[in-house]
Order: sequence, then C-alpha cells, then structure tokens
Amino acid sequence: MKKKNTRILVVDDDEENTYFLKTMFDGRGYETVTVKNGAEALNRLKEVHIDLVISDILMPRMDGFQLCKECKKDDKFKDIPFIVYTAIYTEKKDIDFALGLGVDRVLTKPIEPEIILKTISDVIKEKNKKKNFTPEPVVIDEAIFLSEYSKRIVKKLEKKVADLNREISIRRQTEISLQHRLKELDCLFRISRLINNPVLSPEKLFKETLNILHYSWKYSGSICSRIIFNDEEYKTDNFKKSGLMQSALIKVNGIDSGKIEVYYREVEIKNFEVSFLEKEQNLINSVSGLIGLFVERKMAEKEQKESYKNLKKAIVIERNRIAGEFHDTVSQTLFSSNLMLESIKKTAVDNPMKIFPVIERVLKLNNAAFLEMRSLLYELKPLKFARESISDLIKRLADIIFLKNGISVDFRSTGKHEYQYKVKHEFYRIAQEAVNNITKHSQASSVKIDIRSFKNNLSLEIVDNGRGFYLQKEYPENFGINIMEERAKSIGAAIDIESWPGKGTRVQVVYKA
Repeated sequence: MKKKNTRILVVDDDEENTYFLKTMFDGRGYETVTVKNGAEALNRLKEVHIDLVISDILMPRMDGFQLCKECKKDDKFKDIPFIVYTAIYTEKKDIDFALGLGVDRVLTKPIEPEIILKTISDVIKEKNKKKNFTPEPVVIDEAIFLSEYSKRIVKKLEKKVADLNREISIRRQTEISLQHRLKELDCLFRISRLINNPVLSPEKLFKETLNILHYSWKYSGSICSRIIFNDEEYKTDNFKKSGLMQSALIKVNGIDSGKIEVYYREVEIKNFEVSFLEKEQNLINSVSGLIGLFVERKMAEKEQKESYKNLKKAIVIERNRIAGEFHDTVSQTLFSSNLMLESIKKTAVDNPMKIFPVIERVLKLNNAAFLEMRSLLYELKPLKFARESISDLIKRLADIIFLKNGISVDFRSTGKHEYQYKVKHEFYRIAQEAVNNITKHSQASSVKIDIRSFKNNLSLEIVDNGRGFYLQKEYPENFGINIMEERAKSIGAAIDIESWPGKGTRVQVVYKA
C-alpha cells in the first residue's frame, strides 16, 4: 500500500504532461505538487516536504540537468529520489550524463502509465531500504559538468532548431499548396456557377472560362490560353503558342469535340524557370469535364425543345386527322343514314314492302358508324388500344369495310404473339391507310386481309380487286403510300406495294423481331 503522505514534485513546462502525471498520481493516492521549471522547483523544495521529484529536462530558466545538480549538492535535498522524464534527451550519452549527476531513473516519453507508476514505487522502496544507510555523496566536477552539459544542450538546441526549420519549410510548402488549392477551388466554383446559368450560351461560357483560368495558375501573369470547340477558336488577348503547354480534351457524349490549351509565354520560359504543376493538369482536366457536361446539357435541352415542338405539331396533325375521320366516316355515314330514313317516310305510305331493304341498309350504315366511332375512341385511349391484339384491331377495320361499303372481306389471322406497342400501332396505321385507299379510290368488290403474328415474324397482307393505279404517276393513293412507307421505316419493317390498272393493289408489310 502506498502511503497517503507520499508527495511527488512534478517539474514540466508542458501543461498536458503535467495534467497527465498529476491525474495519474492523484488517482493512485499520491499527493502531487506541480511547477513549470527548475527554479520554481527549488523554491517549492524549500517550502514543503517532497518525497520524490520527476522532472523534464528541456525547460526555461533552469532545466532538469541543472535542477538535479543543485539538488545533489544540497544536503537537504540530495537524498530525494530524482527521476528524469524526457522525450528529447534519449541517447545513451544523455542517459549516462543524467545518471552521472545522480539521477535514479530515466524515463523516455511516451511511456505506458503502469511503467511510470511501477518505477515510482520501486524508487520509493529503494529509498526506504536505504534510510539508515548514508550513500556516498555524488562528486560533480564543475568543469566536466559544464562541458558535458554544454554539449548536451547545444546538441539538443541544434536539433531543435533543425526540426523547427524543417517544420517551417513544410509549413511554407503547405501554405503555398493551400493557396494554389484555394485558387483551383475558386476556379471550379466560379465555372460551376456559370454552367448552372440557364441562359448562358456555350460561346459565352468559353470566353468566361478563359478569363477565370487566367488567374488560377501558379504563375498567372505568365500564361495565355485558348479553347477550340467544333472548329471555333476562343482565346485570351495575349494568346501566343510556346514550347510549354498543357491541354485537355473536351468530350461530349464520349466524343472528342474540342480541347483547352494553356501556354506559358515564350518570354517567361526564357527568363524564369517556370513549369506546370501536376495539380494544374488535374484542374484543366476538371474544367474540360465541366464544359463537356454543360454542352451535353445544352444539347439535351435543345433536343427536348425540338421534341416538344414536334409533339405539339403532331398533336395538331392528329387532331385534324381525327376530325377528318369523323367527317369522312361517321358524319358522312350518319348523313347517308338520315337521307335513307327520310325516303322511308315517303315510301312507307305507298309501298310498305319497299322500306325493308332500306331499313337493312340503314342498320348496316349505323353499325359501320358505330364501329368507326369505337375505332376512333380506341385510338384516343392508348391503354385500351395497347390491350387489344393486332388481329382484333385489324379485324375491326375489315368489319367496317363490309358494313359500310358492302365489300366482301376475306379476313384471316394466324398466331397470337403480341408485339410492343410501337410495332402494333404502326401496323394498325398502315392497315388503316390501306383500307382508306380501298374504300375511297379502289372501287373494289372484294378484299383479302391476312395477318400473321409469330414470335420472330409479324406480317400483314392486304389485297383488293379494285381498279389499281400506276405507282409511278401522281394519284391520290400515292400520298397514302408515302405515309405507309414512312411508318414501316420507323419500326424497321419491310413494305412491298404492287398495283396495276385494272388488276387491283397488294400491300405487304413484314417485321422481323
């Protein structure tokens, strides 16, 4: 057990070390007194009883070596155990010099707390064993002490100065590096703000980027630069090529579209030792990447606007088409139906039997109008359209031909494989265009429609026995042919159209998955 009254004097100018030792000693039941240098330690030794001294060496006013020397030559303090606790005087010559002064132990920082506590305990036990024993006084030759002491101090001070100079040099390099890093970050920040400007044009960005780059290099007053993009050149006012250049490619959607070049002017190369830094190459690479992203975004925005414009145009065209379909099909059919009903009123009185064929014809016209109306409504509801099979959609067109025009239709469907919406939609539109041509122009009495839907092949064939036409000449049918060819091309399908006057028309579309 440690005695409650064991008092340890800690001598150290480092507050963290002092706090560490005091906390550790107080926690083990020792009483701890702390001072900041050897001079203060001597005063405390005169004021209070001290059982053990643990001291650093390198301190202001009086260091640990001098404190130990003063203690060992004073009869009041010479028997107090003295431990040196140092991070600097760790060489064998330093330790031998300390032991020669009468130091009991030398501990080197950093060290485990348990080792410090065990050393304290061992030294105190040794002191207690020697209580009745008078040790030989430590004889210290003053000249030898001063010589060795000077060597130790000068050597450590030289090392300390060298360490400080090295640290100052490192800090200067760090400061320079940080200053350059700040310039790089400022450059990237300013360019990032530019590219987020929604109204900024690429040309304006290139010019502003050159101005920002000019101040972002280590020797900013000695550089000139240019940006080449799509064969257009943008450059600083002082631009002139030299033998010292850095560059970075500008990639747009993975394609080399331009480059940034930064040069040191020839006069600076001749008069000064200038060179580019690796970080400056990283900076120019980052800037080229930002420019590439900006151009990609601008291109995407332009495409989006163009798509929106085309979409609005397509909506107008589709609206007009549907309005035309209503007028040409449903409206005309209902008009014809009304005329027939009017004639029934007149005929019913004189000859009732004649009205039945007319009523039959009206029913057919109304059914045709119903199917056409339903077909148009399906087109206006893409989800319902998408759910129907291609066979059912084209079958509805066949029913309309028969009911409205009395044309005989031979409809055949083979296979049930479903294709994506785009393919199905274009096939339907092609079939619709072919049917419109038949009902409006062909004067056909019969039509054959054959649809085959298999996993790797979708085909449609529509053949009529109408009057036919010359494909090479200008006919109303030819405009519809162009539309069908464009629709087939849009899905990568092959279309073949044959026609000859008096021999009808054949349309065949084949899509291979």
